[in-house]
Amino acid sequence: MRLYFAPLFASLLLTTLASCQQKDPQFSVEVSKKTVSVGEPFEVKFNLEDGANGEYSPPDWPSAGFSVRGTSQSSSYSFSNGTRNSSAQYQYQLVAQDTGWLEIPSAVVTIGGAKKITEPQAIHVLPADDNTDAPSRSGEEQRMTPARENKKKIKTTRL
Repeated sequence: MRLYFAPLFASLLLTTLASCQQKDPQFSVEVSKKTVSVGEPFEVKFNLEDGANGEYSPPDWPSAGFSVRGTSQSSSYSFSNGTRNSSAQYQYQLVAQDTGWLEIPSAVVTIGGAKKITEPQAIHVLPADDNTDAPSRSGEEQRMTPARENKKKIKTTRL
C-alpha cells in the first residue's frame, strides 16, 4: 500500500514545485532629498525585490564626495500560495563633502551571474548655512546651563 502513495506524493511535490512562480528581480534607488547643504545628512536606499541570494556591491562613497554617517540593512522572505517573495533594503545616511552637482553612484547586485545596476542619481549640494555650522544644544543641555541674563545681581555688604 505504501508503494501507491510514493508516486502520488512525488507527483504532488513536483506539481507544487513547478507551480512556484519566480518574479524577475527589481533593483532600485531612492534618495530622500534632491537638494542638500554641505554637512546636512540625507538618506539613500537601495531596494532589491525578488532577488533572493543576490550578491550586493555598494557604491564607493568617498570617491563620489560623500561620507557615510550610518548604514542599515533589512531583508524579508515569504512563500505564500506557491509564490515566493523576497526583498532586501540597503540604507545609508550620507553627508556631502563638496558643493555643486554630485552624483549618487550606481550600486550593483549579482543574481545567478546576471547583474542588476541602479541608475546614478544627481543631487544638488549648496554651501553650508551659517546656522548649521554652530552645533545646536539639546534640551537637556539648555536646562542644565544657567540662564545668566535672567539673574539679578545682588550686592552683599558685611558689617
